[in-house]
Amino acid sequence: MSDYRDDDWPVAPDPDKPKPGIYEVAYLRSRIVERFKRRVIEIDFEIIESGQWAKKIVKLYFSIPLTGSPSEVSKYYLAWCKASGGTPKRGDRMTPHVFAGYWRAKLGLSERVTTAGGGIRKLEKEKGEVGRIRIDHLIERVAGSAPRASSRRGKALPPDELR
Repeated sequence: MSDYRDDDWPVAPDPDKPKPGIYEVAYLRSRIVERFKRRVIEIDFEIIESGQWAKKIVKLYFSIPLTGSPSEVSKYYLAWCKASGGTPKRGDRMTPHVFAGYWRAKLGLSERVTTAGGGIRKLEKEKGEVGRIRIDHLIERVAGSAPRASSRRGKALPPDELR
């Protein structure tokens, strides 16, 4: 009889999970979900490169405030400005549709985090634990363009009013 427990053995890699790295992805859809008493924008992208990972769906997450607008230093605001080609004007809806098109994206493994003493610190993964694959960030748009920004009333703004 062995003195080893099942937890002592390594976990096999998931054959259906892309490895972290740079991939070309296409925007599919987005939604706002509530997780752990926070609002999160969850955006689905599909890997479009040929090969084993073609058509695999990967997600990009952004935390947004429960009320009010995102901060100008928030991850969502900065990514939205990159995708739209400029900063929003007062009253513009910051919809995730600006991410439509094809992107070069960096994929990575998610890590567990906790708030301790008001800060966020990364926890080490437990032995054999493997994070979920997700998009770390969008590097650059490779094809397609952002749709026109819309005003608070939902009307498309003329191109000369866009930044």
